[in-house]
Amino acid sequence: MASLVFRIRRKYFDAIVRGDKRTEWRKASSYWINRIAGKGLELDTAVFICGKKVHRRRIVGITFLPTPTWFSEQGKKDVNTPDCFAIELGSEIKEGSQ
Repeated sequence: MASLVFRIRRKYFDAIVRGDKRTEWRKASSYWINRIAGKGLELDTAVFICGKKVHRRRIVGITFLPTPTWFSEQGKKDVNTPDCFAIELGSEIKEGSQ
């Protein structure tokens, strides 16, 4: 299967590790469209990197939708397009498990 790799800020990384953040948002740029469409239905793992720390979660689903208006100011700067991808996260993948 295939994975998507995300470099993210510490506060978002920590929230994903705790299980508080269950959705990763990415702007619908040509970069992300190609990465997601190029791997298609094979995508099953999200790999989050923050500094030297790595955390893996299952991908439950990916949805293309209008960018939410309730984003934080930083979120609005990061996803500054009318459309985005919502990557729904599932359970943690422990080291060595499949």
